Amino acid sequence: MDTFKSLSERYARDPDNVEVLFKLGQKQDQRYRRKTAAELYGRVLALDPGGTKGATVFRNEKVSYTQHARFNLGYHALEKTDASKLKEFIKAYPDSAIVKEAYENLSTFLYLNNASGAEAEAFFQEYTGRFPSDPAALNSWVRRILRDKAPIAKGIELAEKAAALSRAKPDPEILINLAGLYLLKGDKAKAIVVAEDAAKIAEDRWLSKIAGVFLEAGREDRALAVYGPDYVRKNYKKGSGLTLYMNFWMNRDKNLESVLDAGRRAVELMPGNCVVWNWMSRIYLKQKNYPEALKAAEKALAAAPQDGKAIYQGTLDEIKAKMGKDKKSQ
Repeated sequence: MDTFKSLSERYARDPDNVEVLFKLGQKQDQRYRRKTAAELYGRVLALDPGGTKGATVFRNEKVSYTQHARFNLGYHALEKTDASKLKEFIKAYPDSAIVKEAYENLSTFLYLNNASGAEAEAFFQEYTGRFPSDPAALNSWVRRILRDKAPIAKGIELAEKAAALSRAKPDPEILINLAGLYLLKGDKAKAIVVAEDAAKIAEDRWLSKIAGVFLEAGREDRALAVYGPDYVRKNYKKGSGLTLYMNFWMNRDKNLESVLDAGRRAVELMPGNCVVWNWMSRIYLKQKNYPEALKAAEKALAAAPQDGKAIYQGTLDEIKAKMGKDKKSQ
């Protein structure tokens, strides 16, 4: 196996070896030393512009060191929202095994959130035109349409096609996105049907999104069945899962008794989690359970980092003020 040390030693002996330059560039990339990695990739391009001096493997297919180095340089530029180098890569190597990865990166890092609607539409037309039978490519455009909330009909067309193409191996995200588009259209009945299909195959990480669809469609009972007290019982040893559950329901001001149950267990697992203590204090305050609210707020303040204590002190002060006001009104 090539290690950073062994490659560095080979580089010292043979500084113009394209294989060594590329692999050492990858090692530098893994250490987030982008500038040094770029210099090494640049030398690969200079020494082997035609890509004839060796190849590496990308997803079980051979690609030249030159080709892969150029892709990596394009990715570096994309991190700074410069898409030009990856677009040049796509034009230079239209049949490359890495082309789809280039489109995926452009979609994720630029066109999903950081491009105008017109620019995004042109890109996704090109992307899905190149890969019309790829559910992931279609779903990338669907994500952008959901973000923009338009064009809904086009989004449904794409999502339905993606769902049909992935029927042999259903993808819960595709179904959740399709349900979201039906909600945007105002068709709650279809959204519920699709969400039910998603719930049958979804891993835990998708359950909150499915519950969100059910809530928006007016089916709180189904939201609770998918992502309610049973979820807490099944995940009683997973502190991170419990905190995500708390956050979901806290933001919707629903299912608060179960949120408290999740919180009590979460602080057993993570006693120094000031956020969870604070959430619990807010629920107790809403219930006018001032003694418990005060205890939880004090725990939050004690666990908070120094630069965040002001926030939790504010909660504590609010509880004390409301306690005083309620005493006066009695």
